[in-house]
Amino acid sequence: MDEAFAVIMAFSRLYAGVHYPSDVVGGIIVAFVGSCLTWHLRSTIFDRK
Repeated sequence: MDEAFAVIMAFSRLYAGVHYPSDVVGGIIVAFVGSCLTWHLRSTIFDRK
């Protein structure tokens, strides 16, 4: 559900002219890299047993 809301929000910001497409793509890239880094650190820390 959260993913659908994020897609709708990104589209609405483009449609309203609040952001450039590069801003939305940049946000997607930053979110993806941040989630990958978090997943990797979490698995590294908690799987050390």
